[in-house]
Amino acid sequence: MGKLSLKHLLVLIAIAPLCAFLWQGIASVYDSYGDYRSLRDQMVVQKLASTGGVIAQVLPAEAFATPENRAERRKIVDDTLQALQKAYDDWKAAGNSDPAIEAAFAVIQEKAPLIKPYRDHVDAGKSDPNEALFVLQPASAAGLELVRRSAATIDDLGLARLMDGFHALMQVNDAGLIEIRLGQAYLGGQALNPGEFGFLLHAKGLRERFQPQFTEFLPPEIVAPFKAFDGSDDGAFIKASLKKMYTEPVKGKDDAALERWTKVTVARRDLMAALIAKTGAALSAEAESRLGTLHWIFIRGSMIAALVSVAVVALFLFVVSSVSRMIRAIEERMRRLADG
Repeated sequence: MGKLSLKHLLVLIAIAPLCAFLWQGIASVYDSYGDYRSLRDQMVVQKLASTGGVIAQVLPAEAFATPENRAERRKIVDDTLQALQKAYDDWKAAGNSDPAIEAAFAVIQEKAPLIKPYRDHVDAGKSDPNEALFVLQPASAAGLELVRRSAATIDDLGLARLMDGFHALMQVNDAGLIEIRLGQAYLGGQALNPGEFGFLLHAKGLRERFQPQFTEFLPPEIVAPFKAFDGSDDGAFIKASLKKMYTEPVKGKDDAALERWTKVTVARRDLMAALIAKTGAALSAEAESRLGTLHWIFIRGSMIAALVSVAVVALFLFVVSSVSRMIRAIEERMRRLADG
């Protein structure tokens, strides 16, 4: 150390905090990039969840198709199944693995070949009204499971909460779709068999479990229309009709009640479809927004760190140069004094 010049000692003294600052800046930028890259990688999870949600919506929609829109809805189902396959392949290609997601996808793959025989029965006029419940409903439920499990595997808390709300909304919608046909059968004077009554109780359980969850997790602009319908006269009629279905045997066909039931439950179905579409769009927009924010944070942090680093290095060089000139001036004066 004694052999080092004063200039070199100053350099050593100044370079330690400079290196510490540069290390901290690099670490901060790296952390920002890590957050951005993590969310970017998880976008495949969000895509898988969104496509699973669409599956859970379009399969029941095909069950309620009319001869006029049947071909259109079938095409939507086929296109969505292809999109789900791609989303799943992208999810696997990103190195992801989750038993629950893989099991849900396997259910959809298992049920997909049964859709064509179901369609053939519908076209031939031989389809039992409940066939859709046992063919399409399991695949629809598996789509919901993709949404639920995807939310559990994503790290971003805000997105996970929104996906949980989306899943809960889809579950409540699933309950409503089950209730439509069973209510039509009951009010039409048809006694529910044990399997049908079990489905009715399953729908009741879905509503009781998930309705509080989606009203808590989703934004007010999505929850408010649902609450407005639920608190209306039509909502009260649905609740009263369901209560009878839970507790009273069939008393014969009630044409007025059946007509109103069909009208109000279809209106509720359309409302839920609109809310689901709005929630799906909000989920995609939120994911893109968060990804854009993290990208900007990374870019801004990199620019700030680079500019400050250049400024500090320039200041460091200026100070060392200034001190060196002062030392040389003092050295020259001392030499001149020594020379007389």
